[in-house]
Amino acid sequence: MQSRAKYKIYWPEADIDIEAINRAYNKDDGPEQGAEAIAFLLIKERTDYTAIRRSITATGIDYWLGYKIDSQHQLFSRASARLEVSAILRQTATNNPKYRVQTKLEQTKQSDYTSFPAYVVVVEFSQPLSKVTVRHAKH
Repeated sequence: MQSRAKYKIYWPEADIDIEAINRAYNKDDGPEQGAEAIAFLLIKERTDYTAIRRSITATGIDYWLGYKIDSQHQLFSRASARLEVSAILRQTATNNPKYRVQTKLEQTKQSDYTSFPAYVVVVEFSQPLSKVTVRHAKH
């Protein structure tokens, strides 16, 4: 997954409900939930997977991924990969996408018992930039 791609994400202004956004998000939750939305789009666009369910904290990941084809035909798709998402509102010298990816890749080792590939998506909002990395569990 070394290739670079540019995506433009936009919503027609008439479809944006500012009051609903203000009720639903705050400065702490907004970046993380925004990063999750972008991660879901990138994973679905760039891989054979899609997010199927939230994970518990002890796994070191945020979501379980299933094959897109399975998720279209089954109510409870089987997990086949893992996803960890991280948001950076404004990067600094010590908090940047490269550093965050390494930290998150290490964190995913908690669920290596599955032998599923682990995807890490880091979204940096001030640039904006997203980095998608995959790590295959060692058997």
